Amino acid sequence: MKNLFLLLFVVITFAACKNDSANTTSLDFDVANMDNSEIVIRQIANGILDTIDLKSASDKSIDLKLAKAEIVNFTHGRNSYHVYIKPGERIKIHKSAEDSTKLAVDADTHSANDFIKRFTEIKSAASKKYNGLAMAKTEPEAFLDSINNKYQELSSLVADCQNTKGLDPSFKKSLKTRLLATKGVDLMNFPAMYHYHFEKEASLPDNFFSSLDDINVNDPALLDYEEGRSYGQTFVGKGINFMDYDNISSYFDAILDRVDVVFDKNVNRDFFKFSQLSDKINFGGGVDGMDDIITDFRADVSNVYIQKSFESMVKPWEVLKRGNVAPDFSGFTRDGKKVNISEFKGKHVYIDVWATWCGPCIREIPSLKKVEKAYHDKNIEFVSISIDEQKDEEKWKKFVEEKELGGQQIMDGNAWKSDVVAEYNIKGIPRFILIDENGKIVKADAPRPSDETLNGLFEEIGI
Repeated sequence: MKNLFLLLFVVITFAACKNDSANTTSLDFDVANMDNSEIVIRQIANGILDTIDLKSASDKSIDLKLAKAEIVNFTHGRNSYHVYIKPGERIKIHKSAEDSTKLAVDADTHSANDFIKRFTEIKSAASKKYNGLAMAKTEPEAFLDSINNKYQELSSLVADCQNTKGLDPSFKKSLKTRLLATKGVDLMNFPAMYHYHFEKEASLPDNFFSSLDDINVNDPALLDYEEGRSYGQTFVGKGINFMDYDNISSYFDAILDRVDVVFDKNVNRDFFKFSQLSDKINFGGGVDGMDDIITDFRADVSNVYIQKSFESMVKPWEVLKRGNVAPDFSGFTRDGKKVNISEFKGKHVYIDVWATWCGPCIREIPSLKKVEKAYHDKNIEFVSISIDEQKDEEKWKKFVEEKELGGQQIMDGNAWKSDVVAEYNIKGIPRFILIDENGKIVKADAPRPSDETLNGLFEEIGI
């Protein structure tokens, strides 16, 4: 009996080791002499998120545990890639022969990775040839014709994929979904672009969105490609018009509410709720007043990828909560004098982070002037810091003069690498910041001058 148990133990142990080895896939990166940015590997539905730091990692490879073949996404700098991998495979990724700053995956003709490569190339060429905004400068029926022309070659590629023997049926389905999602985003964006051109609502035919019926938003394969993720985010916001809401935070709340309606309780719902929470936090006011929402989300989500991504997103905002010491930063006036924000301690400070190239920033100028005039005799300093590039300093100076901008006008010169961008976790501009007379944060993402709630916030802190 003892020998029987020993034999069973050896057999089970061997089987377990054998199974684990068979399910381990290795991605080996040949990145010698490439820049020192990170390579981020992700497979969202399986909760995979890992990073190779090219500055310090000696082993430029990573092992993934997979139960079945999957499409894995990895990014290097601004470049994004996809690779189809099977359990037990070892995939080599190297510098592209055409562009040494990019990576490539070797693939046999008519293999899954060959179809992925060609899809990316064809889509890129089509996007350059057909400008979405220009295409929308027409009536809906003509736009549909343009969409069919734009994606004709991609449609042929996907049809070729469906007819290729030996390919995994789930891969065929995922590539078809990728095409439908790509077209779907263009279709859903059309009404807003049409309105931009003609300043009226488009009269859409009944079948305009019919192709969207072929996409199952609860299919985890929607998360495989960035086109599917973009589709899900756009689909959730379909029909929700920002102009119908008093402020951007309320707009994001409406979209968040719709996530629970659109998706079942699955990984897709969790991912798109995370995406919309990220937008609400990053562009709708930070984490102040969101403790319960954040706690509930943490308790509700088990996917490791979403957990890690959420914590990485929230962490920079934790230090920007109301009552925390405001991070200091500086800029230079038009005559070259250095100005630190901490110099204004004793006064409230309302800060406008903007740039001369930013349309929404410029649209806030008349409202900002009105606020400055209304509070000119109050204990508040208005500071505008431009994140234009240093080469555009003269352009900034001329703009300030011509527009007769008031308050303290300063410029960093480091654009998106400016201290204010890093310290205040700025993802987009215009961004307004309110600091109290003690140098503490009131609101790290304060209401814009055009938002009537700003006056209430000023009143609340005694201005």
